[in-house]
Amino acid sequence: MPSEALHGSWNESLDYDLARNDDGTFKAYPFYQEVDIRFVTPILRLCHDPYLLWIKKVEIEHEYLSKCLEWTRRVNVRLFDAFENAFKSKYG
Repeated sequence: MPSEALHGSWNESLDYDLARNDDGTFKAYPFYQEVDIRFVTPILRLCHDPYLLWIKKVEIEHEYLSKCLEWTRRVNVRLFDAFENAFKSKYG
């Protein structure tokens, strides 16, 4: 899977996330866009476990962070499953 599938390409960042300053540098483009759960929950399911493994590898585990990430995983699974069940009968 290309990295652009997870976080977008440089061109996407230039088009939607960054504004060019007069001196040629960039700043964040502060426009608000609602988050679509159909995009977020699958991405979290793909990234959560590798992130936990990375935290262990670089030895930055912390009990509070681990508890927060476990809560996020549980909530995300419930959201993903609820969304799937809501549309299962409609789309097969």
